[in-house]
Amino acid sequence: MKRPRFIASAWVAGAALFSFAGPAAAAAPPQHITFPADVSSSFDDCGFVVDFVQTGTFHVTLWRNEAGLVFREQDGGSSVHQTFTREDTGKTISMVLAQPSQADYGSGAVLGSPVRVTFVGNAFMLPGVGADAGRIVVTGTVADFTPEGVPLVLLPDQEPLFLAGHHPDEDLCAALS
Repeated sequence: MKRPRFIASAWVAGAALFSFAGPAAAAAPPQHITFPADVSSSFDDCGFVVDFVQTGTFHVTLWRNEAGLVFREQDGGSSVHQTFTREDTGKTISMVLAQPSQADYGSGAVLGSPVRVTFVGNAFMLPGVGADAGRIVVTGTVADFTPEGVPLVLLPDQEPLFLAGHHPDEDLCAALS
């Protein structure tokens, strides 16, 4: 199973919805948005049901071009916790998400447009494996927008454009077995 990843305001196993630097001229000062993270879901990719809960506070900064389109985004969080629980045994793994990101939308985010996303920091940690931490650069596509105008980006399961740091081949399913 691929590791789950949070991006912007949605988490999806195997893919994520998300949102870095673009054109030099911005039409307005950056827009700062803060929202609570309170996400829960379940998946059965492991051959058993795993419940996922993510809580904390996310901070998003958007830069817009003269046309009002988001061309750059910076995301971070405070006290963002992720918990995975095997439903039938109650075995639980919890960790703090400390992985700020930046998104580059080129000339501006519109539905279907490409985005280049850079993650830096600690993405994931499993007992006995160590942190999955460093720098990862991937590409995606704008799939939707929140009511506040934050682009939500689909990041398909893909090889990264750039990978540096410590990125072990983690297995959440084995850790919960």
